[in-house]
Amino acid sequence: MNTASHIRPYIQAATLSMALCAPGLSPARDLVVAFSPHQSPAQAKAEAKSVLNFVVDLEPGDRVTFLDGYAITSLGTFAVPTDPRYQSPKARVAKNRAGVGAVMGFAQRAKPTEAGALPVAKAVSLPKLLDHIGRNHGHGEPVDVLVLGAPYYADPREPGFAMVDGRFPSDGHLAHRRGETPFGIDDPQAYTGLRVHLATGGSSPAQHSRHEAALERWWSLFITAQGGALVSYSSDLPSVLERIRTQAQPPKRSDRVQPGNKLEMIRLRPVHIRRSIHERALSESPLPEAALESAQDVEVGLSWTGCAACDPDLDLDLYVAAKDGAKVLYFGRTETDQGVFFKDYRSSPETTGAYETVALRGAVDLHGLRVAINHFSGQAPGGVAGQVRIAVAGATYGWAFHLRSTDGNGGQGVVAALEAGRAQGPQTLLIDPLRVVGRN
Repeated sequence: MNTASHIRPYIQAATLSMALCAPGLSPARDLVVAFSPHQSPAQAKAEAKSVLNFVVDLEPGDRVTFLDGYAITSLGTFAVPTDPRYQSPKARVAKNRAGVGAVMGFAQRAKPTEAGALPVAKAVSLPKLLDHIGRNHGHGEPVDVLVLGAPYYADPREPGFAMVDGRFPSDGHLAHRRGETPFGIDDPQAYTGLRVHLATGGSSPAQHSRHEAALERWWSLFITAQGGALVSYSSDLPSVLERIRTQAQPPKRSDRVQPGNKLEMIRLRPVHIRRSIHERALSESPLPEAALESAQDVEVGLSWTGCAACDPDLDLDLYVAAKDGAKVLYFGRTETDQGVFFKDYRSSPETTGAYETVALRGAVDLHGLRVAINHFSGQAPGGVAGQVRIAVAGATYGWAFHLRSTDGNGGQGVVAALEAGRAQGPQTLLIDPLRVVGRN
């Protein structure tokens, strides 16, 4: 089969017209394109054809490098000759037959991921991929990086950092080095010159718009913190290709890294939760005693207020164990057999404050429920005021607290205090669930 005739019918002539320039009129461009092997061959071939139809119309002198975005290995190159004899797509494809064949062969070998398995559909190893490109391309000069893959980091070797089920990294990861977290930063100039375009089409959809917004914000911060720019983030590949062709500028963003260094994978509540525990009216009557031993639909929530003299990174944490001996749910362990730990943002994931919530599964004996609050970080000269809420079968109860701690302790000893039933310092406060629901 003639490779050029196989590719050319897919060219979208309206948006990808030929733009030939005399050699030396404009600087040659460097483009890196990364594909995911974790998708169906049909989907992979469609993407490969779209990209190849785009690169045959690049300008003389431009060079494209193709990568496996998950294994971080080279697939080949496509260089647009400056020789006038290579003005036609057919001639350019013939000149780059090896690179074109390698890309189409990679697409043919693609294999879809089973639903719910890691790596996720269309997975790419984005931090490692960008590290590789930063080391080997551009060297400070502009490089367009097109990544066709899911915006979810989901390495089966590091399941605790997987961006699935509404999870995404807290900004605190950016304060650490790469050896501590896959989202750490070793060199703030590592991505200098990289213009990153994330084409997410066909990947597993985000659980809801808040998660999608959080992912886009996160990758923008991660890339910018290392000297690069997130220029495109879209599920529409043609529009992303057009932004590359026209050298579009990054959108103006108001995102700022929030202070703190907590290595937390934030988990948002599912979209079907219409009203969080923090938005419901409080019950004026105590929980019936008959409901204490087999409480249904139990949720525990924590909120607090700052103060004029408090640090902006003031942070309190909620710890919950469904019963004696159960694993504790908190920011470092967001799911167990007994329940799930979530963040409930007050408006959008860009806000500094978030309500912490634990939703427990099955019947819960409130006599054995264990709840603790810890002052993790930030100074509060007068202590911290807040509220603990417990919901049972739709009825919501609140209890105001004042934590006397003036400085955080990074969460030290909280789990041990919860298990022992005795706090070791002012940073940790044990909560009596029966008191919250009005039975003690």
